[in-house]
Parts: sequence; structure tokens; C-alpha cells
Amino acid sequence: MKSPLILLLVCWSSIALALGDPNNAGGPGQPQSPKKGHTPMSLLLRSCSDPPQTSLFRTTSSPRYNPWVEQVTGLPSGAVVGPIHAVDSNTVWVSVGGETRPAVIRTTNGGTTWICDTIKIAPTNYAISGVFALDASRCWLVMYDATGPTSGGLYRTTDSGVTWTQDITAFKTTGGFPDHIHFFDASNGVTVGDPNNDGYFEIYTTSNGGASWSGVPQANIPPPLTQEYGSYWIIPGAAENSLWFPTYNDAGSTGRYYKTTDRGLTWSVHVYPGAPADFVLKLAFQDKNVGLGNGGYGEVSRTTDGGSNWSRIPIPSTFQFFDRNFEYVPGTSGMYVGGAVYWGYPSLQDGSILGTAYTTDGGASWTEACALSCPNFFMDFASVSAGWRTDYSGPNVYKWSMAKGQVIGTSIDTLSFVTVASGKTSDTVAIDAVNFGSDSLTVSSIVAPGNQYIVVSQPNLPALLPYLGSVRIKLCFAPNKNGVLQDSLVFVSNASNARRATVYLQGTGTGATSVEPTREMPKAFALSQNYPNPFNPSTSIRYALPHKSQVLLAVYNTLGQQVATLVQGLKEAGSYEVKFDGTALASGVYFYRLQTSNYVETRKLLLLR
Repeated sequence: MKSPLILLLVCWSSIALALGDPNNAGGPGQPQSPKKGHTPMSLLLRSCSDPPQTSLFRTTSSPRYNPWVEQVTGLPSGAVVGPIHAVDSNTVWVSVGGETRPAVIRTTNGGTTWICDTIKIAPTNYAISGVFALDASRCWLVMYDATGPTSGGLYRTTDSGVTWTQDITAFKTTGGFPDHIHFFDASNGVTVGDPNNDGYFEIYTTSNGGASWSGVPQANIPPPLTQEYGSYWIIPGAAENSLWFPTYNDAGSTGRYYKTTDRGLTWSVHVYPGAPADFVLKLAFQDKNVGLGNGGYGEVSRTTDGGSNWSRIPIPSTFQFFDRNFEYVPGTSGMYVGGAVYWGYPSLQDGSILGTAYTTDGGASWTEACALSCPNFFMDFASVSAGWRTDYSGPNVYKWSMAKGQVIGTSIDTLSFVTVASGKTSDTVAIDAVNFGSDSLTVSSIVAPGNQYIVVSQPNLPALLPYLGSVRIKLCFAPNKNGVLQDSLVFVSNASNARRATVYLQGTGTGATSVEPTREMPKAFALSQNYPNPFNPSTSIRYALPHKSQVLLAVYNTLGQQVATLVQGLKEAGSYEVKFDGTALASGVYFYRLQTSNYVETRKLLLLR
């Protein structure tokens, strides 16, 4: 049986203090992929039964313009929100882990105000694995027992969360594990759970709006493999009367997924080609035939026959989606959105760029909407103007906003390069300028940077950009002198928010003949960002010592527990590089700390399996 995954709710300050470095506070741990060996974690969230609080719909005056607008929920600062379901641009339901019992928050006015409801009839050790709502009044939750002895249950409210009832049929036997809940329309729905003691996936359907549920006979469900389970905390792919849910296996992923075309009454099983053993498959469909699959790091495939056959589509070589959060946008002809990482940039300070990427042409081309400090772990769209996400960075929810008028933004607001030798060039990095407004705008020119940066390619101008239209420029850092070098890249347009959208550029030039670190004696202690980051399974960490020192370089989890010692002992002055192998660890956020007698610095790294 798979180990239950419980939301880890930790304040940044407590993590930093646990690591002994209050000046380098980080962020809460990311949710782990449901794989073999991950460990249940403590629930630290305070009660959410306080009166609802009003939030402000925040906007930004930054030229970059982030389409994800933060909605303040009023939850305690240590709270973390998780699985989410968007009904429309005004109504969304979001699960909250922890407190004394499972809870949900909801808004009916586009995120201006939020109401929190504790599911008082649920046992204290239950956690929410799936959410689905039909409107502001009717919502269903599937919950699993975090301690493992029972199946959990299916809960519903028809009065906006004032009261909740548990279904008397679904998930009442021992040994199961509820994973998903989905309604095809107001009457017909399906809920899926892990194989129970009978050895088959536990699946129930309803045709009367959830008033009652009937178990699907085993004869209609292909048998699972040994140790094969459902992938909970993932919104299944669904379109028309069809639904696709992926599975995983403690003995190694098979890339299998189950499919129904008759609203859950009968099922078939299929294999996604080339899915790696440590990746949680994600499928998203725009109709019963056409969809995209994310079956591995840097892999996206397309199907036009409902998943019987898949064809890999080209995506940028440095690009990959995170699992769980790759979604189709209903009502569009081929728009998909996901949290992504552009990695493999050793010339950048962080080695990678985290953000949101989207396609409007079914995967033929991709645009980076914005660079974020944290990926979008849970995301749901009801329409192009009704997208919502949570990202485990705190208690708030983020709404995809379509601004009125002509609004330009850039995918990156600052591009910082590491030291590059004079006469050498860095990696080539792409920057997108995007129209986030309701009206078309024109990018008339691009003011290219000075002679320290080289424009590798740029679009034909002027360029007319509809909503979510974009233009891309590629540049690299090529210093011709020493020292810190700064410049800017400017997109000139008729946008109302910023006629000149600016990306600030910075890098350091050196007279050395290669991009390798100088052999000169370091003048100060330093701990560099690991590369690559995110990583799987290994990464490199560099540090510098200006004089002989007793050194401890170690890795810690989000609870402040030391999970690896990389360097310990007396080291001579100089620059060092050490490899960290995370093969034995689960996916998530970790911290590495360099400590000497008079220097301490902590940085964050992200392991994606």
C-alpha cells in the first residue's frame, strides 16, 4: 500500500532557524511525488475556523506584469493550500491540509473574499486527495486515511459547506485509497480509488447528481499490476464522457493509465510510451480524441485518437514540466498551461528559470509567461479567464488574470549571468514579451543591449500581438572587459501599462581564458547556487574559502534534519566543487548550508524525481 502524503506546513522562519541561519530564510517544502519511500509528515496548520477575511485584488505596475495575481485568503500565515477546482472566474474551491480536521476554502467573487469550512464529520487523520465542485453550493471531496487502516471516504455538501455528509457506499471497505473525483455533468460523475482488498481499483459512479453511488463491477475494470496504485493529488484528464487517470508502481512506474469512454461504467488500460520509472504521468485532453501527455522530464507527446497512440512533439531542449500541474484550458482550440523549468543554463546565477509556460496551438510552440520563485504545483482552469493555482509557498491562491486594454509583460525581469571570460560567450537565453491584455498591441521595436551582450535572434517587427501573443528574442552575455557589466533590453510598444518593457541584464567579465572559476585565491567566503537546480538525481555545489578553515557542508530537509554530509573537516583556502547525489531522497525542497567558525550561509535546492 502506498504511504499517505500529508501536507507539510512549515513557516520559512522556523526552517531557517532550524538550519541556524535566520538571515537566509527560505520557503516551505514542496509536495513530494507519491513514490516508494516517501515519509508522512507532521500537520502543523492552525485552525481555519476564524471569520473570513477580505482580500485585495492586487495588480502590479511592473513592466514585467505577472499574469498570476495573488488572492489573499485570510488563512493563518503558516497555512498551505493544496488540490483545487475552478468552477468559473468567480467560484473556486481549494483544499486545506492540517488543522484539527480537513478543511476547504472557497470564493464566489473571484477571490475578493474567502470562507473556510472545516469538515467536522471527518476523522482528524483524514486528508483531502481530490476536490470537485459543480457550483458555489455543491462540492465533493475524496479523502484518504493518513494512518492507512481504512479507506477514507467520499464527502459532499449541497449548502455551500454549511453541512457535510459522507456517502454510505463509496470507500467503505478496508484497504482502499480514494484518489480522484470528477463530474461529467450535473448528474453523472465518477470517483476512483486504489485497488482494495479484492485486488481491483475501487471505482464508483453516480447518475443522480451524487445522491447515491454504485460500485463498478470488477469485470469492467482491468486488473492492476502488483503494487500498482492510482496517482492521487493529480487532476485526471477528462473530456466529454471520457476520463483518463494515470497509475504508478512502487516497484517502478509502468507509464500505465486507465481510460473510460462511458462516464466510468467500463474501463481499458493503456501504456504511455517511454515514461521513466520515477515520473508521475500527467494527461490533459481538449476533447475525447485530442490531448497532450507529459510522461517524463523534458517530454511532451500528443494524441489524436484518445490515447491509443502518442507522437512526441518537439519542445525546447532545456524545458520540462513539473508533474501534477499540466492542464488544458477549456473553451480554447489548443491552449495548455503548466508550471515549468527552463534548466541547463550554467551561465546563469541560478542555473535555471522557474515559471509558467503555455501553448495556444496544441503544443506546436511554447511561451514562458513569467518567471516565478516557485513552480505551480496545483492548477485548474475553467476557461481562459478562469485559471487558478496553488504553489505551496503559503496560504494564498493565485488567479490567472486577463487585464483590460493593452498590457505587455516579459517572461524575465532580470537576467543575471555568472562570471564569463572576456572573449567568451555564455549560454543563449530566450526572453518572451507577452500581451496579457484584452486588446491587441504592437511591439514596434526592440532596443538591443550594448556591446557586452549579443542578440542572437529577434522577431520581425513591427509585430501585432493578440491576447497571449508573444515575440521572442535570444541573447547571450559576451563581455569584452573585466568587472560587473550591466545593461538592459527594452521592448517598445503601444501598451498602456508600460510602453517600454525592460529586462535588466547583469554579468561579470574576467580576463581569464575560460569560463571555469579563477584559480586566484578567494577574497571572501562564498556558497554558490547548485547547478542544475532543479536536479535529478545529482547536482554540483561550489564554495570558496579565503583561508584555511574547519568546514561543514551539509544538506537538510524542510524540518531542519541533516540528510547528507558533503564536506566535514579542515580545508585549505581555495575554490571547491562537490557533487551531491539525491538518489536515496524523495522529491522536494532541501537546503544546503556551508558553516565555518565565522561564516554561515544556506541555500535552497529542489530535487525532482
